[in-house]
Amino acid sequence: MKVLYVAHFGEQSNWSYSAIHRVLSLQNSDVDVVCKNIPLQNGGSKVPEFIENLMNKDTQNVDVCIQHVLPNMVIGTQKFKKNILCAHIDTEISEHHPWYHYLNMVDEVWVNNRDSLQNLTNIGVKAKYIPMTFNTELYDKVDRKIDLGEMNDRFKFYFSSSVGEKNNLNGLIRTYLSEFDNSDNVCFVFNVYDPRHTEEDMKNYFSDYINKNKEAMRVNKNHSHFPPVFLITKPLNILEQQSLHASCDCYVDLTKSRDFSITGFEAMCHGKTPICSNTGGYKDFVKQDSNIGKLINGVSTICFDPNPPVENLYKSNEFWFSPDEKECKKAMRWYYENKDNVNRRAGIDVGKEFDYKAIGKKMKESLNE
Repeated sequence: MKVLYVAHFGEQSNWSYSAIHRVLSLQNSDVDVVCKNIPLQNGGSKVPEFIENLMNKDTQNVDVCIQHVLPNMVIGTQKFKKNILCAHIDTEISEHHPWYHYLNMVDEVWVNNRDSLQNLTNIGVKAKYIPMTFNTELYDKVDRKIDLGEMNDRFKFYFSSSVGEKNNLNGLIRTYLSEFDNSDNVCFVFNVYDPRHTEEDMKNYFSDYINKNKEAMRVNKNHSHFPPVFLITKPLNILEQQSLHASCDCYVDLTKSRDFSITGFEAMCHGKTPICSNTGGYKDFVKQDSNIGKLINGVSTICFDPNPPVENLYKSNEFWFSPDEKECKKAMRWYYENKDNVNRRAGIDVGKEFDYKAIGKKMKESLNE
């Protein structure tokens, strides 16, 4: 079996991360892989050396093509036995979505969560649930922590992502500040960033954003009443991200839409009991077990994003998720008060269901159908 894997390998995004690890998983399953990189408008970053080596292999006698690209860049072709699109779909879409036409140009679409599988099946797209894959052995080897100064001895909630409406930062801040005060030995570590702005500009902006939330909440005019926040306003590399997990205690993500959260998954594998929206990929790996994490229920709402990352995404003919903040407050309080009563090894056991061997087997089975 020989596979041509076409992807945005150098973009430092969920798409590139997922593609790189799928290639590793396929190789681990004895699939012959040749790669082609598709840079986006900014050119991207340097691709990993092993991907470069696979890009130099010949493309003769390829059996299957996997296109792990933005759907509007997919190419319909009959040159291969099977032409597959690997797509990250955050929201519930309809036949009127701009990607709908492209999703039907391939033989099948691989999606990262069962919500997307059900959604695409309902609108007549041939899809399969084949989620992201990870080198889960990495999570047992991290012992380096980030120095958080006077916050080191506190119970640390944390969140890591770029800014954007779908990340629901306002709801996350509001939930934390309304549940805890300065009498609780807690801290919230926000790793938030925007590649369009400097680290210092983001720190000033987000600090002001938090203070405005405190004032708007009208709980206490004295800002010292509220629990502390620690800001990291730059994107973290892979090793720094693992150190963040090792340094904190409980991951919280009240996302409105999440195809598959790499950071949330890693948090679970590190035993950091993610409290997260009951939507997308979270539903597939956060089991209803307090040793693993907590799914926060909510309702479907109409998408509304004045500043989407891509012009044609998150329009009001799509649906995303609105999590129950009261339920999240209760879960955060529970994990804080029961921090010594949680089996933090439970998460890594679930994580192994997504390792190279498990997902490589699923991919190989699909390729051979």
